[in-house]
Amino acid sequence: MKPAVASAVQPVASSAVDSKGLGKPLAISVLNQIVSSGTNFALGLYLVRVLTTVQFGIYGIGFAIALFFVGLGNALFLTQMVVRMPDKLPEDRSHYAAQMLVCVLAGGFGFASLAAASILLGSLAWSAVAQHASLCFSITVGSLAYLLKDFFVRLAYCGRKESRALFVNVVLAASMTSLLLVLHLSAVPMTHERALWVFAASQSIAALLGLVVSALPLASVRLAAVSRAFQEAVAGGRWALGGVIVTWLQSQSYIYVTAAFLGPVGVGQINAARMLISPFSFLLPAIDQLALPRLAEARVRNQGRVSLEGARYAVAVLLLACVYVLPLLASLRWAIPLMVGAKYEHITLLVWVWCSVLLAQIVRSSASIALQASLEFRGLMLDNVLTAALTVILAAIFSRASGAFGAVLGLAAGEVALAILLWRRLLSEHSRAR
Repeated sequence: MKPAVASAVQPVASSAVDSKGLGKPLAISVLNQIVSSGTNFALGLYLVRVLTTVQFGIYGIGFAIALFFVGLGNALFLTQMVVRMPDKLPEDRSHYAAQMLVCVLAGGFGFASLAAASILLGSLAWSAVAQHASLCFSITVGSLAYLLKDFFVRLAYCGRKESRALFVNVVLAASMTSLLLVLHLSAVPMTHERALWVFAASQSIAALLGLVVSALPLASVRLAAVSRAFQEAVAGGRWALGGVIVTWLQSQSYIYVTAAFLGPVGVGQINAARMLISPFSFLLPAIDQLALPRLAEARVRNQGRVSLEGARYAVAVLLLACVYVLPLLASLRWAIPLMVGAKYEHITLLVWVWCSVLLAQIVRSSASIALQASLEFRGLMLDNVLTAALTVILAAIFSRASGAFGAVLGLAAGEVALAILLWRRLLSEHSRAR
Protein backbone atom coordinates (compact mmCIF):
# COMPACT_ATOMS: atom_id res chain seq x y z
CA MET A 1 0.00 0.00 0.00
CA LYS A 2 1.36 3.44 -0.91
CA PRO A 3 2.35 5.74 1.96
CA ALA A 4 -0.16 8.38 0.92
CA VAL A 5 -2.93 5.81 0.99
CA ALA A 6 -1.83 4.29 4.25
CA SER A 7 -1.89 7.65 5.94
CA ALA A 8 -5.55 8.21 5.18
CA VAL A 9 -6.90 5.62 7.62
CA GLN A 10 -4.51 3.71 9.84
CA PRO A 11 -5.15 0.49 11.78
CA VAL A 12 -6.46 0.98 15.26
CA ALA A 13 -4.57 -0.12 18.31
CA SER A 14 -6.02 -2.81 20.51
CA SER A 15 -5.92 -0.60 23.56
CA ALA A 16 -7.76 2.24 21.85
CA VAL A 17 -10.68 2.47 24.25
CA ASP A 18 -8.51 2.59 27.32
CA SER A 19 -8.05 5.95 28.94
CA LYS A 20 -4.28 5.51 28.82
CA GLY A 21 -2.79 7.40 25.94
CA LEU A 22 -5.86 9.56 25.34
CA GLY A 23 -4.30 12.75 26.69
CA LYS A 24 -2.81 14.07 23.46
CA PRO A 25 -5.73 13.02 21.19
CA LEU A 26 -8.21 14.52 23.66
CA ALA A 27 -6.24 17.78 23.86
CA ILE A 28 -6.12 18.03 20.06
CA SER A 29 -9.79 17.09 19.80
CA VAL A 30 -10.81 19.75 22.33
CA LEU A 31 -8.66 22.34 20.53
CA ASN A 32 -10.19 21.20 17.26
CA GLN A 33 -13.70 21.66 18.59
CA ILE A 34 -12.84 25.03 20.10
CA VAL A 35 -11.68 26.17 16.66
CA SER A 36 -14.71 24.64 14.88
CA SER A 37 -17.50 25.59 17.26
CA GLY A 38 -15.67 28.74 18.30
CA THR A 39 -15.81 29.91 14.70
CA ASN A 40 -19.59 29.43 14.56
CA PHE A 41 -19.91 30.96 18.03
CA ALA A 42 -17.89 34.03 17.04
CA LEU A 43 -20.02 34.38 13.92
CA GLY A 44 -23.13 34.16 16.10
CA LEU A 45 -21.83 36.79 18.52
CA TYR A 46 -21.12 39.09 15.60
CA LEU A 47 -24.50 38.51 13.97
CA VAL A 48 -26.54 38.83 17.16
CA ARG A 49 -25.19 42.36 17.51
CA VAL A 50 -25.27 43.59 13.90
CA LEU A 51 -28.54 41.98 12.77
CA THR A 52 -32.01 42.86 13.91
CA THR A 53 -33.80 40.29 16.05
CA VAL A 54 -35.91 39.31 13.02
CA GLN A 55 -32.86 38.85 10.77
CA PHE A 56 -31.05 36.88 13.47
CA GLY A 57 -34.12 34.67 13.78
CA ILE A 58 -34.21 34.02 10.01
CA TYR A 59 -30.50 33.17 10.06
CA GLY A 60 -31.20 30.71 12.89
CA ILE A 61 -33.96 29.04 10.88
CA GLY A 62 -31.68 28.70 7.84
CA PHE A 63 -28.90 27.28 9.98
CA ALA A 64 -31.32 24.77 11.53
CA ILE A 65 -32.31 23.58 8.04
CA ALA A 66 -28.63 23.07 7.18
CA LEU A 67 -28.12 21.08 10.38
CA PHE A 68 -31.04 18.85 9.46
CA PHE A 69 -29.49 17.93 6.11
CA VAL A 70 -26.08 17.38 7.71
CA GLY A 71 -27.74 15.17 10.31
CA LEU A 72 -29.26 13.02 7.57
CA GLY A 73 -25.89 12.67 5.85
CA ASN A 74 -24.17 11.87 9.12
CA ALA A 75 -26.68 9.14 9.94
CA LEU A 76 -26.69 7.54 6.51
CA PHE A 77 -22.99 7.80 5.64
CA LEU A 78 -20.59 9.31 8.18
CA THR A 79 -21.69 7.46 11.32
CA GLN A 80 -21.93 4.22 9.35
CA MET A 81 -18.38 4.73 8.14
CA VAL A 82 -17.10 5.33 11.68
CA VAL A 83 -18.80 2.35 13.34
CA ARG A 84 -18.05 -0.08 10.48
CA MET A 85 -14.44 0.92 9.92
CA PRO A 86 -13.11 -1.40 12.69
CA ASP A 87 -14.73 -4.37 10.88
CA LYS A 88 -12.60 -3.73 7.76
CA LEU A 89 -9.12 -5.13 7.22
CA PRO A 90 -6.45 -2.46 7.86
CA GLU A 91 -5.34 -2.50 4.23
CA ASP A 92 -8.93 -1.98 3.03
CA ARG A 93 -9.89 0.96 5.22
CA SER A 94 -8.63 3.79 3.02
CA HIS A 95 -10.41 2.25 0.01
CA TYR A 96 -13.60 1.92 2.04
CA ALA A 97 -13.35 5.59 3.05
CA ALA A 98 -12.95 6.59 -0.61
CA GLN A 99 -16.06 4.59 -1.47
CA MET A 100 -18.02 6.32 1.28
CA LEU A 101 -16.89 9.72 -0.01
CA VAL A 102 -18.38 8.86 -3.40
CA CYS A 103 -21.60 7.86 -1.62
CA VAL A 104 -21.68 11.22 0.17
CA LEU A 105 -21.06 13.11 -3.08
CA ALA A 106 -23.77 11.18 -4.89
CA GLY A 107 -26.27 11.71 -2.09
CA GLY A 108 -25.37 15.38 -1.82
CA PHE A 109 -25.70 15.91 -5.56
CA GLY A 110 -29.15 14.31 -5.47
CA PHE A 111 -30.21 16.56 -2.60
CA ALA A 112 -28.83 19.70 -4.29
CA SER A 113 -30.54 18.84 -7.57
CA LEU A 114 -33.87 18.28 -5.84
CA ALA A 115 -33.53 21.51 -3.87
CA ALA A 116 -32.58 23.52 -6.97
CA ALA A 117 -35.51 22.13 -8.95
CA SER A 118 -37.89 22.91 -6.08
CA ILE A 119 -36.59 26.48 -5.79
CA LEU A 120 -36.86 27.11 -9.54
CA LEU A 121 -40.36 25.65 -9.81
CA GLY A 122 -41.45 27.47 -6.69
CA SER A 123 -40.11 30.75 -8.08
CA LEU A 124 -42.24 30.32 -11.19
CA ALA A 125 -45.37 29.62 -9.16
CA TRP A 126 -45.00 32.04 -6.23
CA SER A 127 -43.34 35.43 -6.25
CA ALA A 128 -42.43 35.08 -2.55
CA VAL A 129 -40.21 32.10 -3.38
CA ALA A 130 -38.54 34.06 -6.18
CA GLN A 131 -37.74 36.88 -3.76
CA HIS A 132 -35.96 34.46 -1.43
CA ALA A 133 -34.38 32.17 -4.05
CA SER A 134 -30.85 33.33 -3.26
CA LEU A 135 -31.44 32.66 0.45
CA CYS A 136 -32.66 29.14 -0.36
CA PHE A 137 -29.63 28.47 -2.56
CA SER A 138 -27.26 29.68 0.17
CA ILE A 139 -28.82 27.19 2.61
CA THR A 140 -28.53 24.37 0.04
CA VAL A 141 -24.88 25.07 -0.76
CA GLY A 142 -24.01 25.53 2.90
CA SER A 143 -25.67 22.24 3.83
CA LEU A 144 -23.75 20.22 1.25
CA ALA A 145 -20.42 21.90 1.99
CA TYR A 146 -20.93 21.40 5.75
CA LEU A 147 -21.52 17.68 5.24
CA LEU A 148 -18.41 17.29 3.08
CA LYS A 149 -16.29 19.17 5.59
CA ASP A 150 -17.63 16.91 8.35
CA PHE A 151 -16.72 13.84 6.28
CA PHE A 152 -13.03 14.73 6.31
CA VAL A 153 -13.12 15.61 10.00
CA ARG A 154 -14.71 12.25 10.87
CA LEU A 155 -12.26 10.45 8.58
CA ALA A 156 -9.34 12.05 10.41
CA TYR A 157 -10.69 10.82 13.74
CA CYS A 158 -11.16 7.30 12.36
CA GLY A 159 -7.48 7.20 11.35
CA ARG A 160 -6.31 8.73 14.62
CA LYS A 161 -5.15 11.78 12.68
CA GLU A 162 -6.78 14.37 14.92
CA SER A 163 -4.31 17.01 13.71
CA ARG A 164 -5.80 16.73 10.21
CA ALA A 165 -9.24 17.46 11.59
CA LEU A 166 -7.74 20.48 13.33
CA PHE A 167 -6.22 21.64 10.04
CA VAL A 168 -9.59 21.45 8.27
CA ASN A 169 -11.28 23.50 10.97
CA VAL A 170 -8.45 26.05 11.08
CA VAL A 171 -8.97 26.54 7.33
CA LEU A 172 -12.68 27.00 8.02
CA ALA A 173 -12.00 29.63 10.70
CA ALA A 174 -9.49 31.49 8.54
CA SER A 175 -11.81 31.47 5.53
CA MET A 176 -14.81 32.74 7.49
CA THR A 177 -12.76 35.46 9.19
CA SER A 178 -11.30 36.59 5.88
CA LEU A 179 -14.70 36.76 4.18
CA LEU A 180 -16.22 38.75 7.04
CA LEU A 181 -13.23 41.10 7.03
CA VAL A 182 -13.57 41.69 3.28
CA LEU A 183 -17.25 42.54 3.68
CA HIS A 184 -16.50 44.85 6.58
CA LEU A 185 -13.70 46.70 4.78
CA SER A 186 -15.90 46.99 1.70
CA ALA A 187 -18.60 48.63 3.84
CA VAL A 188 -21.12 46.01 2.70
CA PRO A 189 -23.98 45.87 5.24
CA MET A 190 -24.46 42.46 6.82
CA THR A 191 -27.78 40.68 6.30
CA HIS A 192 -29.02 37.22 7.21
CA GLU A 193 -28.63 36.13 3.57
CA ARG A 194 -25.04 37.36 3.29
CA ALA A 195 -24.25 35.64 6.59
CA LEU A 196 -25.49 32.32 5.19
CA TRP A 197 -23.41 32.79 2.02
CA VAL A 198 -20.33 33.46 4.16
CA PHE A 199 -21.09 30.24 6.04
CA ALA A 200 -21.49 28.29 2.78
CA ALA A 201 -18.32 29.67 1.18
CA SER A 202 -16.10 28.99 4.20
CA GLN A 203 -17.43 25.44 4.58
CA SER A 204 -16.72 24.83 0.87
CA ILE A 205 -13.11 26.01 1.18
CA ALA A 206 -12.53 23.81 4.24
CA ALA A 207 -14.04 20.77 2.47
CA LEU A 208 -11.78 21.30 -0.55
CA LEU A 209 -8.65 21.47 1.59
CA GLY A 210 -9.85 18.43 3.54
CA LEU A 211 -10.01 16.49 0.28
CA VAL A 212 -6.46 17.53 -0.58
CA VAL A 213 -4.91 16.41 2.73
CA SER A 214 -6.95 13.20 3.04
CA ALA A 215 -4.94 11.47 0.29
CA LEU A 216 -7.77 9.03 -0.39
CA PRO A 217 -7.24 6.54 -3.25
CA LEU A 218 -10.11 7.88 -5.35
CA ALA A 219 -8.57 6.54 -8.58
CA SER A 220 -9.09 2.99 -7.32
CA VAL A 221 -12.81 3.43 -6.64
CA ARG A 222 -15.07 1.10 -8.61
CA LEU A 223 -18.82 1.32 -9.02
CA ALA A 224 -19.40 -2.20 -7.71
CA ALA A 225 -17.47 -1.43 -4.51
CA VAL A 226 -19.36 1.84 -4.04
CA SER A 227 -22.64 0.00 -4.49
CA ARG A 228 -21.67 -2.53 -1.81
CA ALA A 229 -20.61 0.23 0.59
CA PHE A 230 -23.86 2.07 -0.06
CA GLN A 231 -25.97 -1.02 0.56
CA GLU A 232 -24.08 -1.73 3.79
CA ALA A 233 -24.57 1.85 4.95
CA VAL A 234 -28.28 1.79 4.14
CA ALA A 235 -28.72 -1.51 6.01
CA GLY A 236 -27.92 0.19 9.32
CA GLY A 237 -28.40 3.74 8.19
CA ARG A 238 -32.09 3.42 7.40
CA TRP A 239 -32.82 3.12 11.11
CA ALA A 240 -30.30 5.81 11.97
CA LEU A 241 -31.84 8.00 9.26
CA GLY A 242 -35.28 7.65 10.77
CA GLY A 243 -33.75 8.37 14.16
CA VAL A 244 -32.17 11.58 12.90
CA ILE A 245 -35.46 12.77 11.43
CA VAL A 246 -37.32 12.31 14.68
CA THR A 247 -34.35 13.57 16.71
CA TRP A 248 -34.36 16.69 14.56
CA LEU A 249 -38.06 17.09 15.23
CA GLN A 250 -37.31 16.78 18.92
CA SER A 251 -34.16 18.90 19.19
CA GLN A 252 -35.19 21.59 16.68
CA SER A 253 -38.95 21.65 17.23
CA TYR A 254 -38.63 24.64 19.54
CA ILE A 255 -37.47 26.72 16.55
CA TYR A 256 -40.43 25.86 14.35
CA VAL A 257 -42.98 25.97 17.14
CA THR A 258 -41.64 29.36 18.19
CA ALA A 259 -41.59 30.59 14.59
CA ALA A 260 -45.21 29.49 14.16
CA PHE A 261 -46.47 31.25 17.30
CA LEU A 262 -44.01 34.12 17.81
CA GLY A 263 -42.32 34.58 14.43
CA PRO A 264 -38.58 35.16 13.77
CA VAL A 265 -38.39 37.51 16.77
CA GLY A 266 -39.06 34.62 19.16
CA VAL A 267 -36.50 32.44 17.35
CA GLY A 268 -33.94 35.22 17.66
CA GLN A 269 -34.52 35.52 21.41
CA ILE A 270 -34.23 31.77 21.96
CA ASN A 271 -31.02 31.50 19.93
CA ALA A 272 -29.54 34.49 21.76
CA ALA A 273 -30.18 32.73 25.08
CA ARG A 274 -28.71 29.50 23.76
CA MET A 275 -25.45 31.26 22.94
CA LEU A 276 -24.66 31.58 26.64
CA ILE A 277 -24.31 27.79 26.97
CA SER A 278 -22.54 27.44 23.61
CA PRO A 279 -18.98 27.81 24.98
CA PHE A 280 -19.39 24.60 26.98
CA SER A 281 -21.17 22.89 24.11
CA PHE A 282 -17.87 23.11 22.22
CA LEU A 283 -16.63 20.17 24.28
CA LEU A 284 -19.45 17.76 23.52
CA PRO A 285 -18.76 17.03 19.82
CA ALA A 286 -15.04 16.84 20.60
CA ILE A 287 -15.56 14.09 23.16
CA ASP A 288 -18.23 12.36 21.04
CA GLN A 289 -15.90 12.15 18.04
CA LEU A 290 -13.24 10.54 20.20
CA ALA A 291 -15.67 8.27 22.03
CA LEU A 292 -17.67 6.78 19.13
CA PRO A 293 -14.85 5.00 17.25
CA ARG A 294 -13.39 3.76 20.53
CA LEU A 295 -16.74 2.46 21.72
CA ALA A 296 -17.16 0.74 18.35
CA GLU A 297 -13.84 -1.02 18.92
CA ALA A 298 -14.96 -1.99 22.43
CA ARG A 299 -18.08 -3.55 20.89
CA VAL A 300 -15.94 -5.66 18.54
CA ARG A 301 -13.92 -7.05 21.45
CA ASN A 302 -16.45 -7.11 24.29
CA GLN A 303 -20.06 -5.98 23.93
CA GLY A 304 -20.48 -5.68 27.69
CA ARG A 305 -17.91 -2.86 27.99
CA VAL A 306 -19.90 -0.41 25.87
CA SER A 307 -22.42 0.54 28.55
CA LEU A 308 -19.67 0.91 31.18
CA GLU A 309 -17.68 3.27 28.94
CA GLY A 310 -20.86 5.21 28.18
CA ALA A 311 -21.58 5.67 31.89
CA ARG A 312 -18.04 6.91 32.53
CA TYR A 313 -18.45 9.39 29.71
CA ALA A 314 -21.75 10.69 31.12
CA VAL A 315 -20.43 11.22 34.66
CA ALA A 316 -17.25 12.95 33.50
CA VAL A 317 -19.02 15.37 31.17
CA LEU A 318 -21.79 16.13 33.68
CA LEU A 319 -19.18 17.15 36.25
CA LEU A 320 -17.52 19.40 33.71
CA ALA A 321 -20.90 20.91 32.80
CA CYS A 322 -21.63 21.81 36.41
CA VAL A 323 -18.31 23.65 36.63
CA TYR A 324 -19.51 25.84 33.75
CA VAL A 325 -23.25 26.13 34.42
CA LEU A 326 -23.19 27.12 38.10
CA PRO A 327 -20.91 30.19 37.70
CA LEU A 328 -22.85 31.18 34.57
CA LEU A 329 -26.20 31.23 36.38
CA ALA A 330 -24.66 33.21 39.23
CA SER A 331 -23.43 35.94 36.88
CA LEU A 332 -26.27 36.40 34.39
CA ARG A 333 -26.80 40.07 35.26
CA TRP A 334 -23.59 41.03 33.50
CA ALA A 335 -23.03 37.94 31.35
CA ILE A 336 -26.11 38.50 29.17
CA PRO A 337 -25.39 42.11 28.09
CA LEU A 338 -21.69 41.29 27.71
CA MET A 339 -22.24 38.35 25.36
CA VAL A 340 -25.38 39.17 23.36
CA GLY A 341 -26.10 42.83 24.04
CA ALA A 342 -28.44 44.93 26.16
CA LYS A 343 -31.43 44.33 23.87
CA TYR A 344 -31.60 40.74 25.20
CA GLU A 345 -31.48 41.54 28.94
CA HIS A 346 -34.93 39.97 29.43
CA ILE A 347 -33.82 36.40 28.50
CA THR A 348 -32.71 35.32 32.00
CA LEU A 349 -35.36 32.59 32.34
CA LEU A 350 -34.51 31.31 28.86
CA VAL A 351 -30.88 30.85 29.92
CA TRP A 352 -31.96 28.87 33.00
CA VAL A 353 -34.05 26.46 30.96
CA TRP A 354 -31.28 26.12 28.36
CA CYS A 355 -28.91 25.02 31.13
CA SER A 356 -31.42 22.29 32.02
CA VAL A 357 -31.54 21.25 28.37
CA LEU A 358 -27.73 21.06 28.28
CA LEU A 359 -27.52 18.71 31.28
CA ALA A 360 -30.27 16.47 29.89
CA GLN A 361 -28.58 16.35 26.48
CA ILE A 362 -25.32 15.20 28.05
CA VAL A 363 -27.04 12.25 29.72
CA ARG A 364 -28.95 11.45 26.51
CA SER A 365 -25.89 11.81 24.25
CA SER A 366 -23.76 9.40 26.27
CA ALA A 367 -26.36 6.65 25.90
CA SER A 368 -26.93 7.53 22.24
CA ILE A 369 -23.32 7.14 21.14
CA ALA A 370 -23.00 3.90 23.13
CA LEU A 371 -26.06 2.49 21.31
CA GLN A 372 -24.69 3.68 17.96
CA ALA A 373 -21.42 1.89 18.68
CA SER A 374 -23.48 -1.23 19.46
CA LEU A 375 -25.27 -0.87 16.08
CA GLU A 376 -28.61 -0.42 17.86
CA PHE A 377 -29.94 2.07 15.32
CA ARG A 378 -33.43 0.60 15.24
CA GLY A 379 -33.86 0.94 18.99
CA LEU A 380 -32.56 4.51 18.86
CA MET A 381 -35.11 5.43 16.23
CA LEU A 382 -38.03 3.87 18.09
CA ASP A 383 -37.18 5.68 21.32
CA ASN A 384 -36.72 8.93 19.44
CA VAL A 385 -40.12 8.58 17.78
CA LEU A 386 -41.87 8.50 21.15
CA THR A 387 -40.01 11.41 22.68
CA ALA A 388 -40.07 13.51 19.49
CA ALA A 389 -43.86 13.39 19.47
CA LEU A 390 -43.88 14.25 23.18
CA THR A 391 -41.48 17.18 22.64
CA VAL A 392 -43.44 18.71 19.78
CA ILE A 393 -46.73 18.44 21.71
CA LEU A 394 -45.27 19.87 24.91
CA ALA A 395 -43.42 22.67 23.08
CA ALA A 396 -46.66 23.69 21.34
CA ILE A 397 -48.71 23.58 24.56
CA PHE A 398 -46.12 25.34 26.72
CA SER A 399 -45.35 28.00 24.10
CA ARG A 400 -49.02 28.95 23.91
CA ALA A 401 -48.94 29.55 27.65
CA SER A 402 -45.41 30.89 28.20
CA GLY A 403 -44.08 31.96 24.81
CA ALA A 404 -40.43 31.27 23.98
CA PHE A 405 -39.74 30.01 27.51
CA GLY A 406 -42.44 27.37 27.11
CA ALA A 407 -41.05 26.16 23.77
CA VAL A 408 -37.61 25.50 25.30
CA LEU A 409 -39.22 23.99 28.41
CA GLY A 410 -40.95 21.48 26.13
CA LEU A 411 -37.56 20.66 24.62
CA ALA A 412 -36.09 20.08 28.09
CA ALA A 413 -38.91 17.70 29.01
CA GLY A 414 -38.40 15.74 25.80
CA GLU A 415 -34.65 15.44 26.38
CA VAL A 416 -35.19 14.08 29.89
CA ALA A 417 -37.68 11.51 28.61
CA LEU A 418 -35.33 10.42 25.82
CA ALA A 419 -32.39 10.09 28.22
CA ILE A 420 -34.43 7.78 30.44
CA LEU A 421 -35.51 5.58 27.51
CA LEU A 422 -32.03 5.33 25.98
CA TRP A 423 -30.30 4.44 29.23
CA ARG A 424 -32.98 1.86 29.94
CA ARG A 425 -32.31 0.30 26.54
CA LEU A 426 -28.53 0.44 26.95
CA LEU A 427 -28.61 -1.23 30.36
CA SER A 428 -30.90 -3.89 28.94
CA GLU A 429 -28.40 -4.58 26.15
CA HIS A 430 -25.62 -4.76 28.76
CA SER A 431 -27.55 -7.37 30.77
CA ARG A 432 -28.05 -9.55 27.69
CA ALA A 433 -24.37 -9.27 26.73
CA ARG A 434 -23.12 -10.47 30.13
